[in-house]
Order: sequence, then structure tokens, then C-alpha cells
Amino acid sequence: MTVKKKAGSGKAWRFAGVPVSPIDLPPQIESSFSERFLFERDLRSHNPDSLLYVSIAAMRTRESAARACLGLFREQFSGKYSVDEIVDAVATAASLPVSVTERCAKSPAFLLGAALWLLDYFDGSDLRDQFQSLLPERPESDMIFRVPLLDDLIHSPDDILRLMTVLCNRDGTGRDAFCGILHLIDTEAAAALRSKFKDCLLDYFNRYMEVCTRVKRSSSPDDALPPVPDFPALPGIDPFRMDSGFDSLEISRAKGSPDVTFLLLTPGLVGASDAELRDQLYFRRSVNLLRGFTIDDPHAACAAYLLLEKEGDALASLNMLTSAVITCAERLLPWGIDEVRAFPKTFEDGKPDYKLRYTFTAPDEGSAEDLPAVPAEDGQKLSEAQLFYFATGYALPRKAVPSQALTDWFIRQGLPEQRAREFAFGAMLAFYLDDLRERANLMFPDDADDEIIDAEPVLEEPVQTEEPQYNAQITDLTRQIKDLRRALYESERMTKQFQAKLLEAEQRSAQEHTELSQLREVLYQLQSGGEQGAPGTEPVVELPWQVTRRVLIFGGHETWLKAIRPLLPGARFFEPGSLPDLGALKGADVIWIQANAISHKFFYRIINAARKWNIPVRYFGYASARKCAEQLAAEELTDTETGG
Repeated sequence: MTVKKKAGSGKAWRFAGVPVSPIDLPPQIESSFSERFLFERDLRSHNPDSLLYVSIAAMRTRESAARACLGLFREQFSGKYSVDEIVDAVATAASLPVSVTERCAKSPAFLLGAALWLLDYFDGSDLRDQFQSLLPERPESDMIFRVPLLDDLIHSPDDILRLMTVLCNRDGTGRDAFCGILHLIDTEAAAALRSKFKDCLLDYFNRYMEVCTRVKRSSSPDDALPPVPDFPALPGIDPFRMDSGFDSLEISRAKGSPDVTFLLLTPGLVGASDAELRDQLYFRRSVNLLRGFTIDDPHAACAAYLLLEKEGDALASLNMLTSAVITCAERLLPWGIDEVRAFPKTFEDGKPDYKLRYTFTAPDEGSAEDLPAVPAEDGQKLSEAQLFYFATGYALPRKAVPSQALTDWFIRQGLPEQRAREFAFGAMLAFYLDDLRERANLMFPDDADDEIIDAEPVLEEPVQTEEPQYNAQITDLTRQIKDLRRALYESERMTKQFQAKLLEAEQRSAQEHTELSQLREVLYQLQSGGEQGAPGTEPVVELPWQVTRRVLIFGGHETWLKAIRPLLPGARFFEPGSLPDLGALKGADVIWIQANAISHKFFYRIINAARKWNIPVRYFGYASARKCAEQLAAEELTDTETGG
């Protein structure tokens, strides 16, 4: 058989930034390697929407990258696996016609992990201003709905969404900013990222090789084998969509090929239960190998992939080996399963411990300088509230303690009791700090202090004289000037606050007037004729109605929600009692409320958030789901026609 020409031999590949080149293989192994890619290329799906679709160009790139890396894999695992075993394993992993890597790399959940690493890296560094200048002035309008709901204790939602706008558009409008951001990462940090990703991939490859060489294959796939495995949905992307004819052949091969099964199911089984792992992977060794696969720093792994992708590194083009790393990284992120449905109440009625029960002990000389400088003497009694104040400067909530129900919930998940209490305490503080941060941002705009400070005139240093009395007078006058400037600064700041509150009050008054008028209309409809309404008074609409604005819908019974959802595609519904982070409401165009099934507490939290961000509120005037859908569609149609 004629040996195939080496595909893509002209490309200069790098492996984690280190140049690599194809190696000479024995003719029989070379032929097997090439034919593997030809065989899989012919089996690929021809439907571009299928997860099993791979273009010819992409398949050639994978073959070229895999060929260039063979020498490194051989050197890394020399003495443990033979050359033909390594070549066969690499060819299998790289040639499988699936596009997991490409789709997962576009997942907002995956990109959010990279975004937080980048924000952490540039935070407080000398490059922070350059980094910020590369971000757009404001995020895309729908970005808040595409990104998992998240409050970060370090970075503002605005910074996160602006960076996510760049990452999500890195192949288009955000390309220049994306390249500029990665260019700012210093050489040492970039090398560390590549090394982390390489170590993770080699760890997975070693486990995969164990399956290839140690797990006994079935000579007859149809003899006494478990049922065909279900391919689980992959994190961050659509589930597998298989074309007829291709799926049965591929699954049949997987049943008799533990290595293929391991590769295909890894993305969906990271973190799965032991029972599911046993059911899907069949073999105990395969189960144990996948169970032990993890990544210590998933945020760094996400950022590393973006760097390798931009550099055209071979590590980003090894198909199932690459996808194993990035899907595992996403699964390990806090939001790696799905968005949170509803947040619990993090506290209950109570008060902190004010009893003087703890004996203060001063730190030893030469101990860490960042310990609290407590103005107390050895042996003096202190309380928990005092210790917390000395450590943080914050006073504990006077009427709340961590929720015992939440503590018990953490314990049921397997956390030790002490750790569960710590998590519950942290959850309570996060709730209060988030509320404090929102109120602080409303009272003190980000640029208010800068404007005032920049506007202050620079005073010249007072002229020094030799006479002591003049020195005393100058010192006193200088102090008075500083006091007056401080008073002027405070008065200007208070004036801006009052102006902002006055404007907010005027806007709230206008909004409440509009809301009251709509409530009166709804009440009149209910009192005067039920749900039919006068004919010809509303624009004609057809259901289902595709909602084009950012519409949030709250309230309603379960049956009503079940009936109205298919009538209003594009609207975002919230289950009764399931209130998201109120920051998620910020970008809404309008909020609709079905008041016949909503608690007072829940209602007023929504209303307060809507008034805070000047979001119009509308009320459904009917019990019928269809009439409510027509009401919403009619208003949207009217607003579109009038330019509202």
C-alpha cells in the first residue's frame, strides 16, 4: 500500500508554545495513521447543524496538529506505551468527527471563567488602565441575559459584561480588543497558562491511554453487553444531534471500543454520579480513571484555551483531547451545571453574640503585620461582635443570624458541620454586602469624587518666614483653608446627592402615575365586562407572538404559566416565588405582572427594583392565558407602530 503524503507538513506547529515537528514513522504505522483520518472523514455528518459535522479543512487541521505532536507524546510516555499504541490513540482522539471543542469554546459559561481570570490578572496591575481602555464603553444590550447570573465580590457586573462582550465576539467585532487584551499578558504569565493546559491535557491523555491499553475490548460487541449508552447533553452547548445512518454505526463501534466510549462520554460525565458512570462506561477501570480526572484552576484553564486558540497552538486542535480539558474546566466552575433558579433566604431573626466571653491575646512580636491592631490589653474580655469589628471594620447585623435551614442544607450536601456554618455565615454577609453595594452605587456615582477632586484648585505652599508668630498664623490659616475646602467638598457632594434624589423622585412619580393609570384600566375591564373587551379597540395580533423586547413576566398560577409560555416565545418567565438576583432585571424593557398569584413580599421587591431602574410595569387584566398573551402582544405592536 502506498504511504500517504504527510498532511499539513508545511505548518509550523507549537505545543504549549514550544515548536514541534512531525516525526518519521514506520510505513505500516504511518499508513494506519493516515487511513484513520480518511475513514473518519468519510463517516462525518454532512449536516452543518449537527454536532457530528466537521469540515474537510477542520479535519485536515486536526490531522496536521496530531501528526506534529506525536513526537512529544512519544517522548512524554516513553517506556510506558509503545509507539504504535500512542499513534493509534492520538489518531482516534483527533479524528473522531465531532465538534465539541468548537461549540464549547463559544459557551458564555465557559467564557465567563476566562473573563474572571483576566479581570483578576489585570486588577491592581500597572496594565489595568490599558486593559480597561480596550473594553467597550458599555456591554451589548442582551449580554446580561446570555451570561449566567453572577455577583462577584471583586469585580463589578459592568466590567464583567463589557469583557464578555469582547470574548463572545472575538471572531468578529471584538477581535482587535481580544488580541490587544491577550497581548497585555506578560511572558511569564502566558507561559504558566500554556503549561497548566498542557499538564491537564497530558493527565487526561494518560488516563485515556490506560483505557486504550488496559481495558479489555469485546470481540463481539453484541454479546452480553449493556444497553447502548445515552450520550448526555454537554455543558454549555446543545445536546448531540446525530444523523440517521451515522449514529447507529458510531454507537455500535463505541459498544465494542472502550476508548471511543471514554472519549465521547467524557464531556458529559465529568462529575456524574458513580451509578451513571458505571452505567455508561461499563468498565470499572474506565469509571475510576474518569472519576479521578479534575483541574485545580478551571478559570486559568479557560483563559489558557483562549490564548492557545489565538496563537494557533496544537493544544487547541487535538479534538477530543482538547475538549476533555475545556468541558471539565467549565463543569468545575461555580455555574458549571446551570443557572441558579432561586436564591434562599440567607438569614433568620436573631442577634449576634455580645457577651464578653473571649480573652484577648496580643500577637507575638515578629508575627504577621496584617493582623488586627486591637486597642486592648492581654486578658481583656471581648465579644464576637467586637472581634469581627476589629478584623473587618464592619458591624454585624443587629437583627439577623445565619439561616439554620441553609446550614442544614449544606450539611445534607456532604459538607462538614463547621464548614456548613461558615458557608451560611458567608452567604448572609454576601446578601448584606450586595445590598450595601447597590445603595452605595446609587448614592455615589463612580465619577462624582473624581470630578470634584479634579476641580479643586492647587494651593501653593505657604511662604515660610522666620518669625515664629507668623509661622503660627500661617499654620492656623492653612488649617482653616483645609477645613473650608473640606466643607465645600462635602456641601457640593450633598448637593449632587439631593439633585440625584430629586430627579429620581420625579421619575418615580411619573412612573407611578403611568402604573396607576394602567391599574385603573385593568380594574375597569374587570368590573365592566369580564374578559372580552370591546371589539375593534385593540390591534389585531396572531398567536403565538414572537416577543422582540426584553420582557420579564412574574406571577400567575402554574397552569396559567404552562398555557401562556408557548404563546409568547422570547419572553422570560419566572416561576412563582422564584426571584432571581435583582440585577438581572436591570436590562429589561418592560415587566408584566399577573397579580392573581403573587405574594405581597415578592410583588413589592419586583416593584422596588423596577422603580430603581425606571422599568415600566404592566399588569395583565385577564385570567385567560390567551387573552393575556393578546394584551401583551397588542401593546408591543402599538409601541412599535408609535415608536414607543
